[in-house]
Amino acid sequence: MSRYSKKSLEQLETCCKELQEIFAEVIKIYDCTITEGHRNEKQQNELYKANLSKVQFPNGNHNKIPSDAVDAYPCLKGLGVSYDANDCSFMAGVVFVTAERLGYKIRWGGIWDNNSIKTNRFKDMGHYEIIR
Repeated sequence: MSRYSKKSLEQLETCCKELQEIFAEVIKIYDCTITEGHRNEKQQNELYKANLSKVQFPNGNHNKIPSDAVDAYPCLKGLGVSYDANDCSFMAGVVFVTAERLGYKIRWGGIWDNNSIKTNRFKDMGHYEIIR
């Protein structure tokens, strides 16, 4: 069974309990890494300026304490962390099923609200957020 690194655990601990529960289950069946939970003002605004986020601080789900968003990517045996859209899409399926099994609704940055990766204009393949 896979385990999160110390850095991944530190990032996950900045997230809401629902995301912590979801990703505590995901790691039992799919190897992944947590790259970001809470994002401070400087981090958020730098990502906005670089067109890697659509919102400025404090309007992002990463900006809440605890964070209602997490960035997570698959870890592939022998290859390490993958940012590939296909690998991230496969992982998203695992995350969606896990969240549903636990009774939570999530949104993924690969499809946002339009239900199609092909028509999604802003792809944030590692982004997951809890829907309240």
